[in-house]
Amino acid sequence: MTGSAPAAEAEPRASGARWLEPLVALACAPIFAVAVKSWDVWWHLATGRYIAAQHRIPDTDPFSYTMKGEPWRLVNGVADLVLYGFHAALGVAGLVVAKLVFGALTVLLVGLGARRLGAGAGLRVALMIAVALLLQARLSLARPLILGAALIAAGNLAALRLEEDGDGKDRAPLAFFALSLPIWPLIHGTAIVGLAQLGLVTLVLVMGRGAGARSARRALACLAWVTVVAAAAPFWRDLVAVAVGLGGGVTATTFTAEWQSGVDALGHHLGRWLFVVLGIGGGVMAWRHEREPRRVPLGLALLGLVLAFRYGRNAYEAVLLASPGVVIALVALRERLVSRPLFAVTAAPIALLGLIAIQLATAPLESINGPFGFGVARGRYPDDALAVLRELPEGRVLNDFPTGGYLIWQGIEVYCDGRTVALYREADVQHLFVPLMESSDALTKSADEWHAVYGLAQHAAPPNQWMMVSPEWVPLHLGLNASLFLRRTELGRLPPGVVPLHLLRYSQDLGWTRGWYAGIVRDPALRAQLLTELEAAHRRGESPLYYRILDQIAALDPAYADELAARIGAHSR
Repeated sequence: MTGSAPAAEAEPRASGARWLEPLVALACAPIFAVAVKSWDVWWHLATGRYIAAQHRIPDTDPFSYTMKGEPWRLVNGVADLVLYGFHAALGVAGLVVAKLVFGALTVLLVGLGARRLGAGAGLRVALMIAVALLLQARLSLARPLILGAALIAAGNLAALRLEEDGDGKDRAPLAFFALSLPIWPLIHGTAIVGLAQLGLVTLVLVMGRGAGARSARRALACLAWVTVVAAAAPFWRDLVAVAVGLGGGVTATTFTAEWQSGVDALGHHLGRWLFVVLGIGGGVMAWRHEREPRRVPLGLALLGLVLAFRYGRNAYEAVLLASPGVVIALVALRERLVSRPLFAVTAAPIALLGLIAIQLATAPLESINGPFGFGVARGRYPDDALAVLRELPEGRVLNDFPTGGYLIWQGIEVYCDGRTVALYREADVQHLFVPLMESSDALTKSADEWHAVYGLAQHAAPPNQWMMVSPEWVPLHLGLNASLFLRRTELGRLPPGVVPLHLLRYSQDLGWTRGWYAGIVRDPALRAQLLTELEAAHRRGESPLYYRILDQIAALDPAYADELAARIGAHSR
């Protein structure tokens, strides 16, 4: 781009009607209409409900029996209240509407930033669609991060406007930072990114001197204001401590794939990383421009690179931060092809389409989230198991950590949940989470320590597997998504009509499962008991485990498997 016309001169900033960006943002919105399937959304909703009822943001844990009263940091209270408001107004569909609103808003702000950089109408449309597709898997989750993404996009736009404002007349960008940053941590942890955006543009203005002196002074004053507020606010101190690794624990981040390092997660985000690299290239071009150099796009893209390198989950934020640099790179590409009009018009859309194709080809499951709809993903949550639990005497539940979020929303005190470093320090994780993954004996020991009499976990979760193979636990319900267990010592508490499923068990260790049923099929009394238990379990509802069990029995005794299948109207293979 050195020696060529600035982006703003190459294509007039006002090119395209003002309604173009809102129209494209609305057109992109439906791709965020994914049925609710996040586990964490439910404890966020429960937090919003708590705030609405108590008129305060909790600073200690009110939801679990293992951490009750312990400090709870990084509570996204404002965002949780917003999500709860959408849910209170429209039910589960309201959560999907929230994704549509904030997803479209993020895409709109990206488009406005591209307009600010002089991108033509075609490039703006292509960029907005590309960003929407690259962010779809993230912005289709009903969590505070959808608000955080919109704030990052707004921060980009504010930083670009500040760098361009030589005489300090445009006060809106600094007003945005001054008003949003003090409460941004209560919305999402991306407040660190917002602070970095303000710090970056302030540094650029201070280094620029000359005509931008007034803007630099105002930016410094804004940064000083935000710094003072952040130093005084406990939620800001907590955020900084966690961000630099002074709080929380390493082990807590190993339980979810999104906490992988950027290098480990590279295969899931290759298209997004290439987008960031393109943004860095565009940022370098803008920096080296002879007549109108820009520093902010390169700084934003490098910030995105650093974030994405630390954790794979940050690749989405990196895409947003790199988008101004991508605009500059593609405008420069068009300038180089100006003598070939057809290529000049199509180069940018083709380049962006190529990035999307790479992302989809290398990680299709991590690129487009589904299923689409305005309800709850069928079979995702353990409603059937909870229905059985509510029929039983009161008692503490030992649950796997993803399920904990949904149990909190249902008003059940939990053993653990997905609040990771916000609540659990390294010692807590070692004490509470690790035994669930370690062995059936370690799990049972934790249940004894906390006086938990019930167990509830997803079928594929390690706690489910340990309870399935342990003689200390007896299944009460095999559901669509999860199984419910009871301590064997508590069987005398069962009300009439609830049949314990002593023999009906399934482990993903197929050697164990087949060995378990090998002993049963040889004993006529146990065969009859298993038949009774399977009928009782089936009366309570369907479960994919029934058919997996039948498959294992069919390998041992096909005739007996057919008899069992006939009783529940199924077919053994």
